[in-house]
Amino acid sequence: MKKKYSDNLKKFFVIFFVLLSNIDLHAKNSSRMQKIFIGLLYNANEASLTTSNGVENHIKKGLELAISDLGTEKNTISFDWINVGETAESTLQIKNKLIEKNFDYIIGPSHSFQVALLDKIVKEAKLKTVIVSPAATSDELLHSNHVFLMSNSNSVQAKLLINMIKPIPHQKLLIVKIKDCMYCDNFSGFIALELKKRNLLFKELTIYESDIKNTALYKDTESYDHIFIPALEAQIAEVISVIWNKNKSAHYWSGDGVGSLGRFVRQLDFCKDLHLSWLSHYHVDLETNTNQTFRKKYNNKYFINPIDTSAFYYESLKFTVHKLVFNKNYDSFLTGKSTLQKNQIIRDMPILGLQNGQVILKGIATHGN
Repeated sequence: MKKKYSDNLKKFFVIFFVLLSNIDLHAKNSSRMQKIFIGLLYNANEASLTTSNGVENHIKKGLELAISDLGTEKNTISFDWINVGETAESTLQIKNKLIEKNFDYIIGPSHSFQVALLDKIVKEAKLKTVIVSPAATSDELLHSNHVFLMSNSNSVQAKLLINMIKPIPHQKLLIVKIKDCMYCDNFSGFIALELKKRNLLFKELTIYESDIKNTALYKDTESYDHIFIPALEAQIAEVISVIWNKNKSAHYWSGDGVGSLGRFVRQLDFCKDLHLSWLSHYHVDLETNTNQTFRKKYNNKYFINPIDTSAFYYESLKFTVHKLVFNKNYDSFLTGKSTLQKNQIIRDMPILGLQNGQVILKGIATHGN
C-alpha cells in the first residue's frame, strides 16, 4: 500500500514539474512575442513628400524599404510615423507623443541638437526609449545611455579628415567655426585638436550664423592653402561665397554637412572652379555588395537613386531590429568595414568632391588607419 502511495506521489510530482516547466516556457515565449514599439521620426512637410529628389522624401523612402525588407520580423513590431520637423520648436512639439507612447526605440531625428532635446525629454520623463539617430554626430551625445549614433561622430570624422589631407607645416590653415551651431562648434573643436596633435599652426575664425555674410568679419582671411568649414550645407555655401575672391586657389574641406548631393555648393556661380572635398556617410557608387543590393532595390521601387539620408535611415531601422531588438549578428553595413563600439558605429567614409561642378566619389577614408 505504501509503495503504491509512493509511486502515485512520484507521478504527481513528475506531472507537476512538467506542467510548471510548460507554464514557464509559455511565459518566456509570450515575453518574446510582446510588441516592440518603434517611432519613425522623419523631418518633412507633406508637400515635400511628393517631390522625387527632396532630401525629406528620401527619409521616408529609406524607412519604407527597410520595413519591407524585415519580413516576418515586423510582425512583432508596431511602427508609428511622426513628423519631427527640423527646428527646436517642432522637435519639442512631439514631447507629449513620446511620453504617451514610451517607445522602445525611435529612429531619428537627423540633427544633433534635435537628438539632444529628445534625450532630455526621455531622461526627465524616465522613459525606456533608445534614440537611434541615423545622422547626428556630436560627441556629447555619446555620454547618454539613451542615444545610439549610426554615423561617425565628429571626433572620428576630424581624425579621418586630417589623416586624409596630411597638411605640411608651412601651409596656411584656417578653421571657420560657427559658434551657435552645436554640430559646427563641436566638429571644429575636434579639427583644431587633430591639427594641434600634429603641431600644425592654424587660424580660427569664430562667427555666429546670423553674421555669416558680414564681410567685415573676414578681414585678414586670404591666400590660405586649406580652409576647413565644418558646418551644414547652406552655411558652407554662404561662407565660401564670402571668402572665395581672396581664396580662389584654396582647397576647401568639410565633413558630412555637405551631403551626398552637394545641393548648395553646386549652386555657386564658380562651382566649376571650386576645390572642395568632404567626407560623406554614403554615396550611391560605393562598390560594397550590400550597397549594390540596396541601390538595386531602391531603384526598382522608387525609380531614383538613394542618397545619404535614405541609406542611413534604411540601415538604422534594419540594425535596430536585427541587432538591438533580436540581438542577431549584423554585418550588412552599406559602407563596408564598420566597428560597433558601445553606443556608436565607427565606419569607413566615402570622400566626395566637385569635378566640373558635379559631385564625384574620390575615394574612401578608412577608419582603421
